[in-house]
This record gives sequence, C-alpha cells and structure tokens, in this order.
Amino acid sequence: MIRRLLDSLILLACIPLAVLLLQKYGCNQDHVSTQVFQAINLLGLCPAPKLAALPSVIFTPEFRNILEPTSGMLPNPIQMSGRQLELGKVMVALEKAGDGERERKLEAIKSFDEQAQKAIRSLGNFNSASQLTLDTAIPILGGLIETLEKGQGKRAKTFGFGGIVIPLQDQIDAWVGGLVDQLQSYLQQSIETERIISQCYDGFQNILQLSGDAEDQGEIDLMSEDLRDDQGWRITPKTLGIDVTLVREPLARAIQDFELLVKEIQESEAVVSSALDQLDEVMRGFEVSPSGRKRAFIVDMGVGIEVKRVLENLKRLKDEVENQNSIADY
Repeated sequence: MIRRLLDSLILLACIPLAVLLLQKYGCNQDHVSTQVFQAINLLGLCPAPKLAALPSVIFTPEFRNILEPTSGMLPNPIQMSGRQLELGKVMVALEKAGDGERERKLEAIKSFDEQAQKAIRSLGNFNSASQLTLDTAIPILGGLIETLEKGQGKRAKTFGFGGIVIPLQDQIDAWVGGLVDQLQSYLQQSIETERIISQCYDGFQNILQLSGDAEDQGEIDLMSEDLRDDQGWRITPKTLGIDVTLVREPLARAIQDFELLVKEIQESEAVVSSALDQLDEVMRGFEVSPSGRKRAFIVDMGVGIEVKRVLENLKRLKDEVENQNSIADY
C-alpha cells in the first residue's frame, strides 16, 4: 500500500517535468527516464509505441549467401556448350570404328548429349534466377530502410507515405512479400535444374554400365567428391569402345572434352545443391507473415537506438550486396 502511494506521488511529481520534456522532445523515450515516460503515458499524452516486425531470417548468413551471384561459381557456359558440341565427333567415331556394342553405346551417348544440352540451358536459367534475386533484393532492402527511417519515432498506427496513409507494418509486409515471391521463383528453378542434372547423371551412368566400368568398380556416383581428384572413373577410347589405334588428335580432344564436360556438370550440381539447401532454410524463415510475430524481429519504432541498430544492419547488408553485384557485372 505504502509502495503504491509512493509510486503515485513520484508519478505526480513528474507530471510538470513530463509536460516540459514532451514539448521539447515529443514522444521519444530515449530522452526521458522510465518514471517520466510512465507519467506521460498515464496522462494519455503519448499513445502506445508502434511496433514493427521484420523477418529475422534476413539477418542470417543463409540469406546473405543466397544473394551472392552464382555466375562466379558455375563453370563457363560457353565452354560447356563447346564441349557438348564435341560429342558429335565421338558419336561419328563410334559409328565408324565402334565395337560390337556400338549401337547401344551410341544411343546412350546421344541420350547423354540431349540431357547435357538441357542441363546447360537449365543452368543458364538457374544463373538468371540468381541474378534476378540479387537485382530484386537491392531495391527491396532500400525500401525497407526508407520505410523504417520514415517511421522512426512514430507512435500513431499509421503515417503518411506518398500522400497516402498506410500502416507501417503493411508497408514492411509489402516489401517482404515481393522478396518472397522472387525467392520462391528462384527455389523452383533450383529444384528444376537439380532434377535435369540428375537425369544427365543417369545418362552418363548408362554409358559406364555399357562399357563395363560400372560393373568393375561398383556403382559410380557422379556427384562424389572423389571425382574432383579424377578418382572412380575415366572416359577413354576403351570406355567408349573405340579402337585406340584409330584415335587421332581431334578425336582425342573430343574425348577429353567429354570427360571435362561431365566434371563441369558435377561442379554445377554442387553449386545448385548448395543454393537449394540454403533457399529451403531461408524460405522456412518466411513461412509466417512478419505481422504474425512468429520468426520475426520486433522493433519498437519509438526507441531510437533499436531502430538505429536495425537500420545499420540493413544498410550494411545492402552495401555488401550492391558491391557483390558490381563485381559480378565487372
């Protein structure tokens, strides 16, 4: 009882000071003590603080990683296409100088050739989706920064934006929604590219089985880390069933390009798989709307230090992404 009475007296004593501070600083909690701010609220001079919710996933390493362009990670698509075209020489040689299994091997190589073409095209689409995600994220991060800057210190439920009064959280959700749409598109393209590369692997596995290598060495895993060290398999005239005495320099280069193409597809699969894993993780962070408060980072727009910290993190992320984009363009 005595404690409540003392608290009431303190709050009453703070009222004159609260009015003076309110006139000078407005409803900014950073410039007043807790007791004075309580007095301001009890007088009804300041409404409840406005909270803003941002998806916390945008502050994670996974989100930063998926904004890194894949163009610098993937093999050169022009070189891959050139190697794929060289398969024509291998097929011609197999028709002319192949062994008794040449018809089946020829069909297997033709099938792989078709799948390799699809894989190269799909990797181009995957790379474009990565770049579009980066290009989309930059203005969206800028929009979030501008929205928070304009909403800083605001305690009303809405504030003016472009001549129209729009709730702060609705503006944030609109920016985030645009980002989620692009990330979903990137995710779907990653799934499709991984599926096509897997089919390409099946075609190559068939070639090895016809050559007998798969039986000698067991099941060959095209995506194995060992392949980066040239372990587990090799593409040679013998593998293809071509008489080695008839192999000349152009055909030897074509066979070498065949092997390099397979390894480049393997390297590409590693990039796609990594992006897919991180996209899955990021999309789970966006499963619930920020306004639902689940998996969200809550910012009190009336507390300047909170808003400042979030703005600094967003600006740092935007600067890093813009710099990465400039390097990719260069």
